[in-house]
Amino acid sequence: MQELVDGQVVLNFSSSDIPASQWMEVVHDCYGMTAARMQIDAYGEQKPVIELNALVLDGAVVGEGLLGGLKSVRSKQLVADDGNDNILLLSSTSHAYGRFPGEREATAMEAGELLVTTFGGPAFIHQPMPARVSSIQMSREKLRSLVPRFDPDVTLRPGRDVAPAGLLFRYANLLRTTGLSDPDLQRTATSHLFDLAALVLGATGDYAEQARERGVRAARLASIKASLRARFDDPELSVAAIAHGHGISVRYLQTLFEQEGTTCSAFLTGLRMEFAASRLRNPACRHLRVADIAFDAGFSDLTAFNRTFRRHFGETPSRMRAG
Repeated sequence: MQELVDGQVVLNFSSSDIPASQWMEVVHDCYGMTAARMQIDAYGEQKPVIELNALVLDGAVVGEGLLGGLKSVRSKQLVADDGNDNILLLSSTSHAYGRFPGEREATAMEAGELLVTTFGGPAFIHQPMPARVSSIQMSREKLRSLVPRFDPDVTLRPGRDVAPAGLLFRYANLLRTTGLSDPDLQRTATSHLFDLAALVLGATGDYAEQARERGVRAARLASIKASLRARFDDPELSVAAIAHGHGISVRYLQTLFEQEGTTCSAFLTGLRMEFAASRLRNPACRHLRVADIAFDAGFSDLTAFNRTFRRHFGETPSRMRAG
């Protein structure tokens, strides 16, 4: 389940290939005691589903998976045995039901609701229907140092629209899916995660301002770059559309890129140029016309493509293909 990929510790688990006769044993040993730190059982007659991918960082674990048909219990004995008192930020696309540390009664966890709880106390959660679950496990001590008024022994249910909770989970997902092989980048990204989490938990004063300047900016820029990589081939894509899609002003978007010594337009053009160059250099794409490649790269005008390509690479598309 745990493996080292490009210098990163990655956790992967899938219950789909486990024989029915071995399901409980494998899930208990390889998922329950390793990743979830809970005792796992099937919920009613529902077929249990566990599909998990997680990235281990220094002081944090970011994960996402499809979970359903499960009863999970963190007993007093398990709390005492493993000593894990980290903080867990959790969000699910479907409702669940449970009782968490600091709560007297079991209550429903609504779809999209943010839950902030701790591994340091007994808890249980029932997830009857398969749902996409996002989680971030973070160091208790580090969060307390950043947000002194935060009580880690009381479960918080801030609701659905907690700024910047959405940005926190999007950034965590980007880290998990794109990876960070460089140790320095891992440390920087982890500090950004803690900045965002601290703001979710109500950080105030000078640190809150620093967190917004550092963590929020980094997460927004990473999210914008990811959306540009996914949509660079859209000829209608514009700076204004990008800013609107991320709920920020055009000026703020431009400021984010200016801090890296570039512009949003230049970054988008670079993506399109690299795509076009990769096609031109690929022998398997010899059958494609330059015009086809230009349109696939997000250009609606061939003349503009040729002009931009020559300015970017110092040669024409035809010359690059011939070389």
